[in-house]
Amino acid sequence: MTSRVTAALVAGAIAIAGCANDGRELRDPVADPPAANGADQPAAGSETESTRGEFVFSAPAFADGGPIPVANTCDGEDLSPELTWSGVPFGAAELAIVVSDPEADFFTHWVITGLSPDSTGIAAGEVPRGAVESRNTFGTVGWAGPCPPANHTYLFSLHLLPEPLGMAPDLDADVAVGLIESATIQAISTTGTYGPAGG
Repeated sequence: MTSRVTAALVAGAIAIAGCANDGRELRDPVADPPAANGADQPAAGSETESTRGEFVFSAPAFADGGPIPVANTCDGEDLSPELTWSGVPFGAAELAIVVSDPEADFFTHWVITGLSPDSTGIAAGEVPRGAVESRNTFGTVGWAGPCPPANHTYLFSLHLLPEPLGMAPDLDADVAVGLIESATIQAISTTGTYGPAGG
């Protein structure tokens, strides 16, 4: 009799176990939580708006509002100055630089487009690969440094563009600046001063 009772108890236990696991997997919600949806989570090491940093633009050879070196003017080698930037906001597909003289009806000294938003600057006297220089107000293509009859303040502006402009290298200065300004979503500037030698 004892063996029959034991067998009945074992059979009942197996039957109960079978009912509890009828094709459905039982999970411990604490030990085995559902996979998290990572769609809204930034990837490890990815750059976000909060980590990109402040948007800054400067000319290392002179402080904002300070004197432009003679080497960057017609009194010297007339080299384009080094310019640097960082923290470019998201949304820019291209960067452009315009250098003008507000005290001479915004006479344009330099227009350069096609700069990558991932770039961090331009070396003195150089044009990055893929960048395009338009004409300046003198009528030549590229940089034409300050060559004033009196002391002036020059405006160096970095423009953020939502789409590549694809500008021609010999485009007229006023046309090029107009296209840049009409497409700009944000701009940042620095200034420099210069006068004739001995001025």
